[in-house]
Amino acid sequence: MIGLSVKTTDNTKAVIEAVDKAAYRSLSHAAASIRKEAIASVEKSAGASPTGTPPHTRRGRLKRAITYDATKESAVIGPRRSRFGTALQAHEHEGMRVYKGQRFPSRPTMFPAMTRNLQRFAASWAGEVHN
Repeated sequence: MIGLSVKTTDNTKAVIEAVDKAAYRSLSHAAASIRKEAIASVEKSAGASPTGTPPHTRRGRLKRAITYDATKESAVIGPRRSRFGTALQAHEHEGMRVYKGQRFPSRPTMFPAMTRNLQRFAASWAGEVHN
């Protein structure tokens, strides 16, 4: 007869906490990077920016209004609604939204900033969960 004794430990809670912490850290880092890229793409100018380029800013208000918020499940990046209302949605979504009765030319800011960072995020998220 062979005697055998097995003892197991349940680390499920620790693993879930590690995943949540890594998800929040990764999404927060990604959102901050996209915000930084978007701010850098906005230029100061007196006149309107050309179609297809990010909107301009006269006094830097747009740059200061771009912010982000992240949770472990998602991140939101963009200009604060309290500063610009929905005006910039018309530019970001290629004039699909009507603002004050007119369609605006395409001047996306956030989507190009995100696409320029996608490859970097994929590499940085690999191996993020540690015990």
